[in-house]
Amino acid sequence: KDSQDADVSLFAIDAATGVVTAAAAIANSDAGDYSLVIGFTDNEGGQGTATVTATIVDNIPPVVSNSDDALTATLSEDAAAGAAVFSITGTDEDGEDSKITFDISGNDKFEVNSTTGAVTLKSALDYETTSSETFNIFAIDEEGTRSDAKVVTVTVTDANDAPAITSGT
Repeated sequence: KDSQDADVSLFAIDAATGVVTAAAAIANSDAGDYSLVIGFTDNEGGQGTATVTATIVDNIPPVVSNSDDALTATLSEDAAAGAAVFSITGTDEDGEDSKITFDISGNDKFEVNSTTGAVTLKSALDYETTSSETFNIFAIDEEGTRSDAKVVTVTVTDANDAPAITSGT
């Protein structure tokens, strides 16, 4: 504890280099200013102290701000690669300067532009195999913190498949 009764056990110092690091994972509840008094001894036996202020800021996870109604789409099985599905939107309460990127997982038939959030079809759909596809979407902040996953459902509609012609022998 420091003079203000703050838990300074959150920090560790490398005795050889003097580098101060987090001693363990830091939680948002640890946010605040910490005044660290660091004692040191030089090679001549001289001693001293230095006061360092460490500031831990909240890192609030970003959120996917699409409404749950916007997390569904419909595509025909004959949609071409690159066809637009929808766009992911997100917010980050950490501040106006927070940059958000986007990611998807759970289905390799879709891809997302990590900067714009535009989700597009990556490979062919087949209604006869499955009439719906699902995947997860995420918003990611500058610190790499992911939002909770939101599930997207894409309904695949049937298209008039070309008939298969076989030779009758």
